[in-house]
Amino acid sequence: MKQSRHKIKEIQEGSIAQELELEAGDELISINGQPVEDVFDYHYLVNDEYIELLVKKQSGEEWELEALCTGVFGGIGYALIYSKNSSTGGSDFIIMAVKAIKPHLSLGKIAFWSDVGIILVGGILFRDIDGIIYGMVVNFIFAVAVDKLMYGINAGKLALIVTEHGTKICEVIDECCQRGTTILKGQGGYNGNEKQVVMCACSNKEMFHVQQAVKKADPESFLIVLESNEVHGEGFKMIQIGEQSN
Repeated sequence: MKQSRHKIKEIQEGSIAQELELEAGDELISINGQPVEDVFDYHYLVNDEYIELLVKKQSGEEWELEALCTGVFGGIGYALIYSKNSSTGGSDFIIMAVKAIKPHLSLGKIAFWSDVGIILVGGILFRDIDGIIYGMVVNFIFAVAVDKLMYGINAGKLALIVTEHGTKICEVIDECCQRGTTILKGQGGYNGNEKQVVMCACSNKEMFHVQQAVKKADPESFLIVLESNEVHGEGFKMIQIGEQSN
């Protein structure tokens, strides 16, 4: 019996399919080991909680994507649980206990190393090399997803604006996104002229508006945008996991 295959016509921007590097022209062979005969089969099979896709790339290579899906969705689910200072029981108690003792370690790293031993022991006992490889892939993606979702909430951007009109820049930033600013004293390295350096921490979305407002208010200004892994203070969310709040 000939196996049914369906070509992917289009990949939506920002979708999970794009993150998994699927492309238009790739062929969908099966979902959870079941061939997809028509659109009814597709809608029925994708409703399962666990989805394993077998896709044939245009190069002829076949990709099995269940590990990626499991790691991403598992990481998202556990991050939501951890964000409430809760757990699902089992090894989570160990993870939360380690976090309380070593608060500088991220939950993703703790979860990753705690599961490495389990994966290795299970793979050795059952002599399953593929299981070890898939387990490590799932474990790594799981840890990244947990940390991205947990600590990405506190992430943001930091703008340093070198200008001669510090007060005016502070006013336009307050008008466009209601963010606080700090004026630092600076000095030009070449000619020694006094400058003002306006510092502003904001979200990724707000940074675009800050850039537009600053350039409009002072085209001669010098703007530096830095990544901030964590920003704490008024206007920013703060998540404390395994830490005693003051």
